[in-house]
Amino acid sequence: MRAFILALGTAPRTRLRALAIAVLVASLVAGLGTAIAPAAQAATWKSQAKKVKASAWPARVAKVTAGPGSAPGTAIVKWKASNETTSYYQLDLASTMFSKSDKTLPTRGRDFHSIKIPRNARSYTVSAALAAKVGAPIGSGNHIFFRFYAVNSAGKKNIVRVYPGLHAFTTAPPATGGTTDLTVASYNVGSIKAAVKTKGATPWSSRRAKVASIIASSGAGLVALQEVGPGNIVDGGAVKSTGLPRHTDDLVAALADKVGSDKYRLVRTTPYVQAGKTSGSQGARILYDSTQYKLLSNCPEETGKNAYSPSCSFPLPLNSGDSEGYRRRAAYALFEQISTGKVFYFVSVHLEHREGTTSKSILKLDKLRGKQATAVVSTMKSINTSGYPVIIGGDLNSWQNYQRTGALPQTKFLKGGYIDGASATKRVGVKYPTSSQWATTVKASTVGFGSRIDYLLAKGVAGATRYTNTMVRKDSRRGSDHALIKVTFRLP
Repeated sequence: MRAFILALGTAPRTRLRALAIAVLVASLVAGLGTAIAPAAQAATWKSQAKKVKASAWPARVAKVTAGPGSAPGTAIVKWKASNETTSYYQLDLASTMFSKSDKTLPTRGRDFHSIKIPRNARSYTVSAALAAKVGAPIGSGNHIFFRFYAVNSAGKKNIVRVYPGLHAFTTAPPATGGTTDLTVASYNVGSIKAAVKTKGATPWSSRRAKVASIIASSGAGLVALQEVGPGNIVDGGAVKSTGLPRHTDDLVAALADKVGSDKYRLVRTTPYVQAGKTSGSQGARILYDSTQYKLLSNCPEETGKNAYSPSCSFPLPLNSGDSEGYRRRAAYALFEQISTGKVFYFVSVHLEHREGTTSKSILKLDKLRGKQATAVVSTMKSINTSGYPVIIGGDLNSWQNYQRTGALPQTKFLKGGYIDGASATKRVGVKYPTSSQWATTVKASTVGFGSRIDYLLAKGVAGATRYTNTMVRKDSRRGSDHALIKVTFRLP
């Protein structure tokens, strides 16, 4: 799991250093590249600006608020101010953080756009088209960072009054349809091996009951799991020589202890590759409530008499020169909702975990995650010949606030026709990150939107009605370094 700053969703220190190298020399607001939409709009703010004859400080902007607009994909920014000495207002937008004073941030964020607004306006509607250009297309659930200014351009030099702080907003969600709810979750439970080696992590024996409780109380009928491997529960190693249960089997047992029945089942519990063969993580698994959903796929656990099978999984790409020790696999299966007969595919993924130590290696590994996401999209398209809805859950090891590529895997899924569950009509817990790094306390984002590296995405659905990040602000005995996230999608 890659390190990142929790409160604001900023990049790791290594990325910040890389970003600092690329930071442009700070310039006056008036000198920034400005994206003016229609010529008529430009004429309006220019003609309005001419009414201000005296060069003076613009009046203070008393308050700025922003939030979803009335139409899907739109947003509205409102402010209170006197325009007596203001020639025009300026709204700077980006999909990543930016600042002219904080040297760890670029002066322009990714997908930067700057809008000039007539002096007599007190609101501005961000269209769906503009939001998409700024990295928040309809159905993405992404937020937009913004800064706001009042400008006096009457003199030889512009005088700019800055509304304090970096702020953010989301756009209005897509319309929902359908009548069938499908509540699913994604949960990286923390691998046995990683927990053994990570400072502050809790051993599996001490957190298995809590993990089971979190899953059971979520109410999700299917859970895309990550870091639930087929190794033993002590050190994640082989089970034959130890007689210890597999991590997969022990999670199912913990759930049975919690709910008093064996209704929770894993699609696969044994390894995806033969013992002795080099492999990367085999922790992407699918858990389902057998009282609500029927497994339709044939997913044998063995190959001959050997306890392994590649069934209901497929390999993800590697970079050239990578060993098979980095090879990851995605899990998938076809399900039927028992109460309605609705059929759909469910997928669990855990993309490349390596972070990189230089700007070049960081970018290379992020592009690999993009390739892996593209492979998931194309593979599921070839598997899903009947055109059923597809829901994907996973730890993408990628977040929006990366200046070079943004959340590249998410972008690939969106381009493949998926929507992000975070674009749901109702959103809960979005101010917190989805990973705690095993910290006892996590901070809420100062802009209202914590870093997301865990995702639920869907194709062929009729929108999403609710998104929940279950991160708890303070917990000295966390079940995992990730929070379970869940989404209620609507099946058509």
